[in-house]
Amino acid sequence: AVQQSKVIMDSIVWAFKHAERNIGDTGLTILLDFLNNVVQCEVATPFYQVYYLSLLNDIFVVLTDTLHKTGFKMQCMIIQHMIQVVTAGRIMGPLSQQQQQGMDNMGFVQQYLLGLLSNFPNLNRKQIEVFVKGLFELHKDLHVFKNHIRDFLVQLKEFAAQNNEDLYEDREADLQRKMEEMEKRHQAVPGLQAPVQPNPKESDGEMID
Repeated sequence: AVQQSKVIMDSIVWAFKHAERNIGDTGLTILLDFLNNVVQCEVATPFYQVYYLSLLNDIFVVLTDTLHKTGFKMQCMIIQHMIQVVTAGRIMGPLSQQQQQGMDNMGFVQQYLLGLLSNFPNLNRKQIEVFVKGLFELHKDLHVFKNHIRDFLVQLKEFAAQNNEDLYEDREADLQRKMEEMEKRHQAVPGLQAPVQPNPKESDGEMID
């Protein structure tokens, strides 16, 4: 069943790597849905043993490519899923034959990411270690997780000279949501609501009467 999925996976990877925004976004959406279904199935372990590392690599390729900034939120959700798969121990077996005996999958993925991200010449080892550590500590809260990844991206020279508004497009929605929540809390507490101002016309009418 895993081998039969190769054509599907190749098509999904082709889609989310596509420079056309609609195709790229569709590919990311399909991939996340696919992964959420696979992790619930008995084939999860063999599937991830075949595809986990290549998918992780491909997602980081588009994440760090300025042409794919519009897919940032969905890219983060996929990375979050892949981190949670290993932290929760959902893969019952080693991810790679290169994995040292006694090393669990979480430790191996951390090591893999350290090597993968060392390809960026303007980042030092400490920056990469802090980023990778944060991925495994902050994955439970998507908002915090996205901020962590966003802060990492803006350190890359590829993003430094770019207009990075696409990386922050969800912040306006978050701010609006927080303002609405604050308004609801204020309305729920007596005394915090602003007094209703009288209508001037109604006041004038009362004075005439």
